[in-house]
Amino acid sequence: MERVRILLAESFINAGFEIDFVLMGADGELLSDIPSAARIVDLKAARIRSTLWPLVKYLIHERPAAILVAM
Repeated sequence: MERVRILLAESFINAGFEIDFVLMGADGELLSDIPSAARIVDLKAARIRSTLWPLVKYLIHERPAAILVAM
């Protein structure tokens, strides 16, 4: 499923959209597959419940037009 999201991001980038991957932690085997035009935002959270405030700060600061959520 993660590869599908990466392919979807590539399609959005090719269409001219700016893409952010907001991650609990910027690690994993597919991290290097994320397109270089996409920005990686590392929330540095060990648990999902630890993502709330960093995610709120990101949303307030960046104000994205759309959000695709996946767990």
